[in-house]
Amino acid sequence: MPTPYRTDKGVGIGATPEEVRRAYGDAGCLERERRNPQGREFLWRAEGIFFVIATDVGAPQEIRNKVREIGI
Repeated sequence: MPTPYRTDKGVGIGATPEEVRRAYGDAGCLERERRNPQGREFLWRAEGIFFVIATDVGAPQEIRNKVREIGI
């Protein structure tokens, strides 16, 4: 479910991994898997921001493989 909040580069909850990469680029990106809850994290330390992509097969289809969390 998209929310009105967006980062300074226009990325919000519900964005695809491709949209995140397009906005923030590959330079300086650390990508890692999370176990609990299951997901893939994209972290830009220099920018001070991270995104968690829902990868759990039990997640509802509308949020699977999309941003479920943004942190600073």
